[in-house]
Amino acid sequence: MENSTIEQYVAEIQAKVEAEYSRLKYTIPAPTYNFNTGKRFYRVMESRHPGCGSSVHCFVEIETGDIFKPASWSAPAKGVRGNLRDAVKPLLCGDYYKYQ
Repeated sequence: MENSTIEQYVAEIQAKVEAEYSRLKYTIPAPTYNFNTGKRFYRVMESRHPGCGSSVHCFVEIETGDIFKPASWSAPAKGVRGNLRDAVKPLLCGDYYKYQ
């Protein structure tokens, strides 16, 4: 899988969250999303407040593009929640509870 695919997914998540914050007229800034690359997974991270650290939003398997919920900071939960090649990908937390 190419790095541009995960970059595009993270940009989609960011755009969706910013649109939701705007729609709900929140006065606090929307979280920011980025990713880092491990041996087997991309870790997509969410930062809610500058300087306060980040949490794991999801894991994406590099080889297949499968999307997983996080079980911890360093490991995905069992069960695929979607794939980067799907037309409709899970973007927000509630979406991860829907199995394919």
